[in-house]
Amino acid sequence: MARRKKHEEHENLERWLVSYADFITLLFAFFVVMYSISSINEGKYRVLSDSISSAFTGQVAPIKPIKMGEPIKSPIKSVINQAPANGATRPPPPLPADAPNPLEEQQTRELNGVAEPRD
Repeated sequence: MARRKKHEEHENLERWLVSYADFITLLFAFFVVMYSISSINEGKYRVLSDSISSAFTGQVAPIKPIKMGEPIKSPIKSVINQAPANGATRPPPPLPADAPNPLEEQQTRELNGVAEPRD
């Protein structure tokens, strides 16, 4: 009886394909997660836009309860509507020479370690 020849196993040259498939799967999962958290929460967006607009205009906006389902009003449109028609910007009115500067007072209090009472 003749002996059967053992076939030599060839080296697998496509080992990289498994790693590549894992990488592509993880990349797909990453983008799915990024897309799923990209939806905008209207309430949070409104609070953020109000706080940014009040920071740039210098007006303190009262805290209002958030009502869901209202259309979002862009703070940029309201600022544009308040701008003069000729395109010139209005500078803030100058402070009197003898008026105290609130920013300097606050910095001085912070340096001295005096805490302001919180409302």
